[in-house]
Amino acid sequence: MDLRPDVFGLTVEMFNFDSNTHYLINSDNPPPVRQAIPRTETSASQTHGLLAYLLETKWVKPELVSASTEQIGRRTVDVVHTVLRDDVEGFAPENKCVDFAFDRETHLPIRVSYYHKHGDTKVLDVAQDLSAYTEVSGIRVPQRSEVDGRVDRIRIQVNVEYNEDLFSKPASISAGPEAWKPKMNK
Repeated sequence: MDLRPDVFGLTVEMFNFDSNTHYLINSDNPPPVRQAIPRTETSASQTHGLLAYLLETKWVKPELVSASTEQIGRRTVDVVHTVLRDDVEGFAPENKCVDFAFDRETHLPIRVSYYHKHGDTKVLDVAQDLSAYTEVSGIRVPQRSEVDGRVDRIRIQVNVEYNEDLFSKPASISAGPEAWKPKMNK
């Protein structure tokens, strides 16, 4: 996340669920060291952000609960209600509900809502509105996200080349937000 010039600055966090490793980099931390992902951190606990764009990944597979037709403003949308099971041995299951609202004409997600359960009641954690879709490598992706009135520009690339070292050797904060890109030979 690049929040510069804000006080939160630049933060790089990597979770590799294939190798069960993770690291965090920001200007307040000493040089990062890869560590084992704590067993309380699961792929389901890391859903905010990516799930809205990918809908499902190898590591996060929402389970269908039901579907409905609802209104967002004056717009009628189809909503797919899902649950993410987050069962960690030794802890109470923490199932998260995620609703995907799809535009009826384009069939693209226009809102992704994340909930937690309080008894039998779903309590909204955050709703992310997606818009300004464009085509990238033949796939329509959003360029705009709005959460709680804050609008962010989204930049999505598909099947990019990347610096594979990021998964084994953390970059430094001085490498900046482009550290994921492969080094070009001159």
